[in-house]
Formats: sequence, structure tokens, C-alpha cells
Amino acid sequence: MNSQQKTIEDNSDSIIGILAAQCKDLEVLLSLARREAAALKDNNFDDLLTVTKERASLTDRLEIYHKQLADLRSRFEVDFHYVNKTTIALQTQELVTKIQSQCSENLQMLLVSRNNLLRDRRQLDQSRRSLSAYSQNMPSISIAYDEHI
Repeated sequence: MNSQQKTIEDNSDSIIGILAAQCKDLEVLLSLARREAAALKDNNFDDLLTVTKERASLTDRLEIYHKQLADLRSRFEVDFHYVNKTTIALQTQELVTKIQSQCSENLQMLLVSRNNLLRDRRQLDQSRRSLSAYSQNMPSISIAYDEHI
């Protein structure tokens, strides 16, 4: 066994540990993506903002895992094909696919919401302009008041 293989074996627990932590966070990310979809369907923008904050924190951690794995790959100068065939790696790939699919659906819902809001705003602006024009051109009406009636 060469020294490079020994180093990889010595670090295999940390590689699997990183993948396990990454997988756990991806499960949470998928849950947040689904919660985001529910908030969009309910027009619950407060919950949508909460989910967005939680996702940002999680995304930062996932980026750290990615950097750690990239560092290990470059240090060993070996292809990690055997890691990609582990149960945890396959589960990670499946989660990423589900997250991407859910995020794509969420984006479509966000675009529909944005377009609806823009349409509603245009209608509101038109109503304001019409009301303003009406109130400026409204003839003055004199009302006589008779105390003896």
C-alpha cells in the first residue's frame, strides 16, 4: 500500500463524516424548499422571509462542506470515484435532485406572484389616475340650505 492510499484511508472517516453532515443539511434544505412552496401557495410572505433566512444560513454551511471536500480531493490528488458510490453519496445526489426540482417549481410560483402583483399595481395606479382626474374635473355643486323646511 502506498503512502497516498494510507492517507486516504486515514481520512476516510472525515470524508464520510463531511458527506453525512452534508446529507443531513440537504434533508433540512429540502424540507425548507417544501415549506417555501407552501408559503408561496398561501401567499404567506412572512413565512417566506423566515424560510429564506434559514436557507441562507444552511447554504453557508453547505458551501463549507464543499470546500472541505475539494480540499481533501486536491490534497490526495486522487479521484474519489469510490466515495461517489457510497450510500450516503447516492442519497446526497438524490436529495440535490429533489431540491433542484422543488426550487424550480418555487421559482415558477414566485414569478407568477410577481406578475400578479405587477398587474394589480398597474390596475391600482390606473384607478388612482382615474379618481384623480374625476375629482379635478368634478363640477362644483351648490347646495341651498333652508332652515324653514
